Amino acid sequence: MTAGHLMRAITRNRVVVAVGVVLAVCVGASIVVPAPTPQQTAAIDLSLTALHKNDGESRLIDAGEGVEDSGGIPRFGTLVQNLRIDAVFGNPDLDFGPSIIAPEKGVALLNSGDHILVGPIFSASIEKGIPFYDTIAPDTIGYDAFAIGIHEFDFTPDTFADFVEGFEDEVPFLSANLDYSDEPRLQALADAGIVIERTAIDLEGTNERIGVVGATTSALPS
Repeated sequence: MTAGHLMRAITRNRVVVAVGVVLAVCVGASIVVPAPTPQQTAAIDLSLTALHKNDGESRLIDAGEGVEDSGGIPRFGTLVQNLRIDAVFGNPDLDFGPSIIAPEKGVALLNSGDHILVGPIFSASIEKGIPFYDTIAPDTIGYDAFAIGIHEFDFTPDTFADFVEGFEDEVPFLSANLDYSDEPRLQALADAGIVIERTAIDLEGTNERIGVVGATTSALPS
């Protein structure tokens, strides 16, 4: 479970962020926009930090012997909290590149899917029932949007619906290229505005909103 960072200066034009399994957004690295010139600085309304995660794959606790230790959800949640604070207030120990001067600073936490995977953790989730352990863990982190990955359907679309319905904080699950018309429970979630194509996020502490569009890889059938 690694958190990638995408730091970007935003002008008066609104920004749309795309998240999906095939997304090339940085994971475990940072991409930094070059420092603005004094002339550019005056036109920047917002400094946006997008924190991104993918392929959680039911790794809620330490990975175990023979597998790289992720630290589990407690370490990941602490990392996210610290990065949120650093994005707004700054941290000289983190190198995000040249400082970007903007009157507002916003943070979005996005996830591009593959939340669940076969194994003892998800077996425990199935045995427990709704809400799954796999749902409770990301629900405590406070994501702004999820894209729908391929492993979400490993246990049938109805199991994915169980996963989604367990969230206490209603978070949108995004994919612009899936059709749920033959899956009644997912279609019901789509009709309720939970499983949708796109959403707009209000950035806490700012007057700005960003658009987010989801997509699922075309390799889903295989």
